[in-house]
Amino acid sequence: YRHFASKQALLESLCDRAMTRMLDGAEHITETVGDPHTALESLVDLHVAFAVSERALIGVWVREARSLSDDVRRSLRRRMRAYEQPWLQVLGDLREDLEPAEVAVVAGSTLAMLNGTAFTTPVVEPAAQARLLRRMALAALLAPLQARREQLAREHGRRVPMFVKIAPDLDEAQVGVIAA
Repeated sequence: YRHFASKQALLESLCDRAMTRMLDGAEHITETVGDPHTALESLVDLHVAFAVSERALIGVWVREARSLSDDVRRSLRRRMRAYEQPWLQVLGDLREDLEPAEVAVVAGSTLAMLNGTAFTTPVVEPAAQARLLRRMALAALLAPLQARREQLAREHGRRVPMFVKIAPDLDEAQVGVIAA
């Protein structure tokens, strides 16, 4: 408290720093990762790491957000919506079976699930919790794609990767060989 004028100022600073870190991370992912599946995995990893390492901050934010000034609350909400945009973009690219509003529900619900870990008592080590949360988030985000993959494996008697990253310098014939 010594460096802040009030408890509210401390909370504002903590939330602002956390939101900046998450927003910068998400923007960096969408700017540097071209493959939507890899980008989604990176977004999940970013949020899981935050949810596991910043449990207390998430809990404080949820409990104390109403004590923030209206301006600060609006600013943080606006930045949260900006943080969700890369999720919506990447998930929308992967989930052509969903309308944009449905993509928003799936992404928002997954983020809420991850943030909800702040209110549970950890019963496993943080690394194990992170692995489990990652699997849960990707399953929620990609369930229909994984179900289709399983169906195709049963039909064809073999399992193939869901996504394959192909070098951009390949010609059509080379891509055809890979796809065969």
